[in-house]
Amino acid sequence: MIGGFARVVHGTGELTRGLDIVPSLREDNLRHLANALGDLGASRAAVKTLQTSELAEVEPLTVATAPAG
Repeated sequence: MIGGFARVVHGTGELTRGLDIVPSLREDNLRHLANALGDLGASRAAVKTLQTSELAEVEPLTVATAPAG
């Protein structure tokens, strides 16, 4: 984890609505990440990108998930 959420975890008083991660590019790791994002309501296009070799061509990848509630 990097970015604003990492600062929150380390005790800053700020709030963030995003989560920046730098995943391992191993195939099994990306498959697990794609499944987790799919469960959170990410777009099919984003999930497909994680499941293919296209990821290296589109960095950084911004993914929106369904709102909590």
